[in-house]
Amino acid sequence: MVEGVDVDQNPLKGIDQISKLEKDLKDIESELKNLKPVDPLSYTDLITGLPDQPSGWEAAEAKGESTNFGEFAISQASRSYQQGNKTIKVQLFDWAHHRQLYAPFVISARFSKESTEGYSKGLKIGDAFGREEYTNASKKGKLSLLVDKRFMVEVDGRNIEPQELQDWWKQVKIKNLRAKAK
Repeated sequence: MVEGVDVDQNPLKGIDQISKLEKDLKDIESELKNLKPVDPLSYTDLITGLPDQPSGWEAAEAKGESTNFGEFAISQASRSYQQGNKTIKVQLFDWAHHRQLYAPFVISARFSKESTEGYSKGLKIGDAFGREEYTNASKKGKLSLLVDKRFMVEVDGRNIEPQELQDWWKQVKIKNLRAKAK
């Protein structure tokens, strides 16, 4: 796992990141030219990527929807899980390579901040990149990762420890999404 830069703790590294951002923006612009929108998977296909019900957890029924607005179309699926006072919600989105969604997210994944209250950091896990946020007092966290420049995976937890976000990420069936996207 690779994390972004905490500009509060290392401002010079933050300045370096900003200057690197100019090059990255040009790279992103080039990528976007080659990134052609595709039809999103149906929400029923996305549901197959949601984690199974783990032992000791209750799982709500999976939900999903597909939305079209002219040529702009996305799909999403979600499922909530509960164990005692812990809750996890996993959401899967097929952004269908829409440029408007991709570029801002890529940029936000570059920066990090940590404080006594918690953290918000950019990170990369395997070939997926995104953000992880966690608030210490409330034990709330969110992990958002973009897979294949197409699938947004969000794991939102309450009354959890930070590592549980990535534990749930590992249970998402990315292979199912990739297979259906071919």
